[in-house]
Amino acid sequence: MRHRTHFRSALVAPWCALAALTSGLAGEPAAADTVAMAEAPLVSPSAAWTYFNGLTLTSSARSADPLITRTAHALGDDVDRIYAFVHDTIEVAPRFGVQKGARGALIDRSGTAFDQAQLFAELVRAAQPTWAVTYQLGTITLTHDQVLSWLGADNAAAVTAILANGGIPADISSTGGTITSVTMMHLWVAVAIPNASCSPCMFDPAFKSHIARSGALTPTTMDSATGFSASSLMSTALSTATTSTSGAPQVSHINRSGIRSSLQTYSSNLLTTVRNAYANSELADVIGGRDIVAASSAPVRQSSLPYQASLLTSFANDVPLALRTQITITIGANLETHAWALDEIYGDELALVPNVIEPLPSQGPATFHFERNEQDLSATEHNGVDVGLAVAINHPYAANPAGGTPNGGY
Repeated sequence: MRHRTHFRSALVAPWCALAALTSGLAGEPAAADTVAMAEAPLVSPSAAWTYFNGLTLTSSARSADPLITRTAHALGDDVDRIYAFVHDTIEVAPRFGVQKGARGALIDRSGTAFDQAQLFAELVRAAQPTWAVTYQLGTITLTHDQVLSWLGADNAAAVTAILANGGIPADISSTGGTITSVTMMHLWVAVAIPNASCSPCMFDPAFKSHIARSGALTPTTMDSATGFSASSLMSTALSTATTSTSGAPQVSHINRSGIRSSLQTYSSNLLTTVRNAYANSELADVIGGRDIVAASSAPVRQSSLPYQASLLTSFANDVPLALRTQITITIGANLETHAWALDEIYGDELALVPNVIEPLPSQGPATFHFERNEQDLSATEHNGVDVGLAVAINHPYAANPAGGTPNGGY
């Protein structure tokens, strides 16, 4: 057995959360896999900056990534083409901090504002090693129309939930339940381009407008495509049920097999409809979606962002660790621990590899060692009977579950 995990977006929870995953690999039955998650209230940019400014914000050098270097060369080592590529092809994930990072955003074609800033910065550094490229951490203020086009929502409660659950510090103004403006913490990039009119030039590839695309399957046509009937499904569900209205209403012995059969029929009908009528369509053509409005064909070079509210600080090298998602993997009862920034291992293969695939009784239980991209990281072999794997992911959120001064807890 080879217990293999690719670290991709499944590990980056879209909630303000710390996820801990434990699983038994051999021997005695282990406890069920568990994921613990929590949410925190919206934090203001000023409170968040007080918290982050109290942390270590060292900007260390980042190693070159061959994938990023090849991509930069494929874009002609041209800063304007690099900007258009990140702006036009990488969808925004409304969460705070570096999560999947430059490589992950390139692989998944999506990422946080920090991921996209890192992707743009690393592409420019690979293309033009002598240019000064710095991260700009500050706040931006967006109008109602800008927020609606970027996030796809203008309801104040919905926008608050999107930003709060993504750990994005923000101040929201609204009238009658509709937002009027949002000021949020944000990251963009400054590039010192020789002989350019702006010095340096500011680039924000993560902020982009969208156009909504209507899908062919509306709620009404979806019922037709699946064959769904609410009354029929209810009749099937209650066909074997016992109900009571004495005291609190109760129902038992629901027809579970009938419900499963109906759901499978709906699924099969929908698949047949899609195959027959929309075989050559994109998913957004079928169920609807949003398309990024491409950047202007002319170079987008600005001395400042038109929606910039403030500049808090800048980073000359990489984004500090305090603003990056961190992952800790523990094997056994603290037998072995590995810690990384998630963007360092995104797309890598992590595996527990046995010494024997099917050990004979005389050989005893299999032992395991831990590998990253087939490179052994274990100092010793671990007994397969009692080895376990725990994964903890800590997002860089300035949060407090009690709603008080941010302390990084959630």
